Amino acid sequence: MSIKKIGLMDFGTRSKTMDSLSIIESIIDDAVLAEKLGFYRLWYGEHFITSANSPWFSPDMLLPLICGNTNSIRVGVAGVLVGYTAPIRTASGYKMLNNLFNNRIDVGFAKGTPGGNFLPYFSQPKINSFEEGMQHIQNQVAAISSLLYNEEEHVKNGIILSPYKGAIPSLWNLGGSPNSYQASLANQLNCSRTLFHKGVNLEKGLDNLKAYREDFYKQYGRLPEVNIALAGFTSPSKAKRKEVVALSEAEFDFVEPATRLCCEPQELFDKMSAYAEQYDADEVIFFDIARDPDDRRESMAWISEVFGMKNKQQLVA
Repeated sequence: MSIKKIGLMDFGTRSKTMDSLSIIESIIDDAVLAEKLGFYRLWYGEHFITSANSPWFSPDMLLPLICGNTNSIRVGVAGVLVGYTAPIRTASGYKMLNNLFNNRIDVGFAKGTPGGNFLPYFSQPKINSFEEGMQHIQNQVAAISSLLYNEEEHVKNGIILSPYKGAIPSLWNLGGSPNSYQASLANQLNCSRTLFHKGVNLEKGLDNLKAYREDFYKQYGRLPEVNIALAGFTSPSKAKRKEVVALSEAEFDFVEPATRLCCEPQELFDKMSAYAEQYDADEVIFFDIARDPDDRRESMAWISEVFGMKNKQQLVA
């Protein structure tokens, strides 16, 4: 299957010489460029890290800025730490945002935790085991999905999410373990299979993914969106690629070296296409590991060039 859509994932990690607000300005410029280059969507990660120049914990306040400076590219969060957020706030906030910006908002759900130093500042029920934690997350996702998809049922109980009968944002399950496909099916979630996290098992879950697609179609009368998430950097310069990898290995300890695509543009095209074929996915979300804004923009331009994306924003009309 040929790749028809390419998106970008961004955690806001940049050179330590940049301050937080400078990074935000750079990210907005990147979004404008990404739309011009033909990228299909932009996803911004929610992560709670201790860093003097981290531009955000949650990207919620960034999304309107990105949408206001672009016209058609999809914009979203990947993903909301659903174990630590109130379903009513998540559902109502992103529904409003989606209707303010022409139905182009994505909401991804992640199972991660903020980190022990942040936990005292979150409201969360006491969790006594891993199993309880997973069940809590499933309950949270189910509540968000219900609030958005079962609008009339909630209206009967006096709950209306503005705007009434407004467009629902695109909902995504992030991860792709075999157990998560059933949750995706039950809650009408699209699926993003992450292949760049350390320790990923590339074979695990392939049969489940096929069954999820088939069952989703039977249940809802449409196919879900499925994409794969890869990490890397591309440039014709071997020296620059080596420099980017060295910094990445020092500061991105969660990226799996075996699936990291740090290579020249044509090789990136070949490897990304092979992964897409393996997972029967026509879309790739690319997490660029470069820290320098100029390096990232060079990488974006080469991806656009090698995939023939420029001025072809709507590749799947």
